[in-house]
Amino acid sequence: MKSTVTSKGQTTIPKFIREQLRLRIGSEIDWQLEGGTLTVRLAEPSNLTNPYHRFLGAFRLPEGQTTADVLCELRGEPEIYAQQGEGANIMTVEEVLAEQA
Repeated sequence: MKSTVTSKGQTTIPKFIREQLRLRIGSEIDWQLEGGTLTVRLAEPSNLTNPYHRFLGAFRLPEGQTTADVLCELRGEPEIYAQQGEGANIMTVEEVLAEQA
């Protein structure tokens, strides 16, 4: 595959390659030049970058659950706040789900 270098020294990585390597905005790549051959590969994760970035998109919510549901479970919070009428009411997750059914 070929791409063109712009006047600013930039080039576009073909879409097929971006998809195969799961490159996203902010992905780091490593350029190496050896004996006239340019090699481009994904950079090794750096301890200097945000450690949470490597987990983006790694977890999927169980079907029918929201992020709030999962966080309540992880935190051990059996109650959530649901807005009703003029004030907030404390309800369990089960009560909210039963009310929505």
